Amino acid sequence: MVDPVGFAEAWKAQFPDCEPPRMELRSVGDIEQELERCKASIRRLEQEVNQERFRMIYLQTLLAKEKKSYDRQRWGFRRAAQPPDGAAEPRASAQRPPPAPGD
Repeated sequence: MVDPVGFAEAWKAQFPDCEPPRMELRSVGDIEQELERCKASIRRLEQEVNQERFRMIYLQTLLAKEKKSYDRQRWGFRRAAQPPDGAAEPRASAQRPPPAPGD
């Protein structure tokens, strides 16, 4: 039903380093099954690509933050001291002197 020689030649022209996949296409049903296998494979591979892309973006972001932190340390900048967990941060109004009487 299908010309396997034509497929093999076209495959080798497109992908010279890979052997063409074997397909038993003797009927319309065989073609439909092979087509469904291809579609399922593409969905699975797209999911894998999306997962790897997500991981790549996360790692790039993390690396950029680490490099920024390294650059601050390298140039002598320090992070502002952070209060321990549960401690209240000082308020701006608490740092001002109380208003003078009559103000």
